[in-house]
Amino acid sequence: MAKVLPPGPHSDLIARLLSGPEGQTYIHVFSFIDIVSRLAILILLFLVGLEISLVEMKRVGKSASFVAILGIVIPMILGMTTMKILRPSNPLAPDLFIGGILTATSVGITARVLRDLGQDRTSEARIILGTAVIDDVLCLIFLAVVSGLAVTGQINVASIAVTTGKAALFLFASLGIGIWLTPKLVRRISGFGIQNLKLLFGVRFALLLSWLAILAELATIVGASAAGMILNGFFDREVEGISLHDLLSPIESLVVPLFFVWMGI
Repeated sequence: MAKVLPPGPHSDLIARLLSGPEGQTYIHVFSFIDIVSRLAILILLFLVGLEISLVEMKRVGKSASFVAILGIVIPMILGMTTMKILRPSNPLAPDLFIGGILTATSVGITARVLRDLGQDRTSEARIILGTAVIDDVLCLIFLAVVSGLAVTGQINVASIAVTTGKAALFLFASLGIGIWLTPKLVRRISGFGIQNLKLLFGVRFALLLSWLAILAELATIVGASAAGMILNGFFDREVEGISLHDLLSPIESLVVPLFFVWMGI
């Protein structure tokens, strides 16, 4: 533990607990909550995406882009300014780090609050959630700039271009190809008589796009919400039975609270 945590009473306590007879149990419990919470946030953002049509996102796209840019620039400026006031002798790298971490957001918490308040279908909610997707891409580009300045003192243009290209390729390919291909695929497999097709296909599709988002070095929640937006509007019409939202709601109620436990930990 001394190699991972700074020396002190807290590190000693953790080392003592983990090396004791219940140490493995503590690790297993933490790992379980961690894994389930990661799945929970994907389910939550997938459900949010199911309630957002691409037409609505296009309508609020300009406003969402403006909010996303402000959501990065203002925290960055305030963070670096505060550091200069508190620690004027600090080098540039720590100031960039503090400013950078203040640009991060938690769309999962925002989405759940909006849902609990019954405001997730409002124009404001559309702007907030659209901002989250744009913000994730801009944060990746911004972090590439900050990393280059902090480590080498220079901006790595190639790294920024690669990051931007991957993010843009994922978003355009997943939404563009998904909207064109997914309805045809759903119509084809809906005639096979597969039990629980709606639940199986919906969850697997969300997990697939989440995995592709990881390959594009984006957050998994971007893939999950994109999957929901692709299936929005046609999926429940093509496949008979209870709506996908209603099928996933009990699962959401069961696992999403663990996401907030994990955030608290």
